[in-house]
Amino acid sequence: MSIDDHQSTNPCTEHLVDDIRRESTVQGLQRVCARIPRLQQSLVDAHVSAMTTGHLVTAITDAVTIRLLELAQAQLGPAPVEFVWVAAGSQARNEQTARTDQDNCLVLDDRYEEPRHGSYFQALARFVCDGLNDCGYVHCPGMMMACNEAWRLPLHAWVERFALWVSEPDPTALMHVCVFFDLRAIHGNTTLLDRLRANVLERTRGNTIFLAHMVSNALSRRPPLGLFNRLAPFRSGEHKGTIDLKLNGIVPIVDLARVQALALGHAAVNTHERLLGAGAGAGGYMSERSARNLREALEFLASLRIRHQASQIAQGVPPDNFLDPMELSKAELSQLKEAFSVVQTLQTLLGQQFETGRF
Repeated sequence: MSIDDHQSTNPCTEHLVDDIRRESTVQGLQRVCARIPRLQQSLVDAHVSAMTTGHLVTAITDAVTIRLLELAQAQLGPAPVEFVWVAAGSQARNEQTARTDQDNCLVLDDRYEEPRHGSYFQALARFVCDGLNDCGYVHCPGMMMACNEAWRLPLHAWVERFALWVSEPDPTALMHVCVFFDLRAIHGNTTLLDRLRANVLERTRGNTIFLAHMVSNALSRRPPLGLFNRLAPFRSGEHKGTIDLKLNGIVPIVDLARVQALALGHAAVNTHERLLGAGAGAGGYMSERSARNLREALEFLASLRIRHQASQIAQGVPPDNFLDPMELSKAELSQLKEAFSVVQTLQTLLGQQFETGRF
C-alpha cells in the first residue's frame, strides 16, 4: 500500500504527510515529526486496528524518508547512476509504532563505480540517515543503515551477499537475514529490488538446510508462559514483573511468518499478508486455521503494545514494550495467555515438522 492509500483512511495522517511534503529543511521535518506520538494516541482513541495503525504510522516514516532524499538530491544534484532506497525491518513490513529505530539500505545499479560514484552516495546516505535520526528515527545500534558502506552496494554485490548468508547461515548471517529479508522499496528504481528479491526467493524456496537454521532462530524466542499456562514475567532486573510484548510476543510471530514465506518463495513482506498466504493448500507447515489464529494473536498483542505506548506518551513517559500484566483486566489476561499459547503451539509444530522432515 502506498502513502496515498493510507492518507484516505485517516485525516491526521493526510495532514502530516502534506506538511512533510511542504517542508524544505530538516528542522522543519523535526517539528512535524514531533506530532507523530499524538497521531498514535488519536488512533488508539479511535479504536483503529493495530494492523491499520502500523500502516499509517509507517506511511509517515516513508514520507519523511522520501522528503529527505529529495532534499539531499536538491543539494547534491541528480544521482550519477540509478538506485533504490530500501526500508528493512518493521518499516518494510508496515508495522512501525511510535518507538522505532531505522533499518535501511541502498541498492545501486550495476554501473556503479566506487571511485567515480562512491562519494555521492556516501553523502546522500549520510544526509538521509542523520536526518531520520534528527526526526526521531534513531540510528540503528547495529549500524544496519545505508550510511554504512556495507549496506550500500550495487545489485550484483547484494546478490552475492544474500547468496553467502543463505549458503553459510551462521548466527551473524541469521541476524542479518531477519532484518534484510524484510525489504520494501521506498524511493528510486524499484526494479532493482524486484530483481534482488526474485533471486533471493529462488535460493530459499525448498532450501532445507538454510530453513533449518531459520527455524532454529524462530524458536529461540519463546512466549512468557510457565507451567499450567501461567504468565511468567521477568523475575528480576529493571523490568521485573513485566513482559516484553515485542521480543516475546510479536517477534516470534514475525519469525514464524517469515519462515513460512521463505519456504514457499512468497514475496509478501507484511506479517499479516504472509499469514494470509498460508494454508488453503499453499504448503509449508501452517494450516489455514493456524494462520488465522496467529493473525488474531498478532492483532491482539500489537494492539496491547500500541495502547501501552499511547498511555506512556500521555503520561510524558518514553514509550517501551514492557507491560505489567497487573494493568490488564481479567478478560484481557485470558486473551493474552491464549495469544501466547497460540504462538507456543505453532512453534512446537514448526519444530516437529523439521525434525521429521515433513516441511
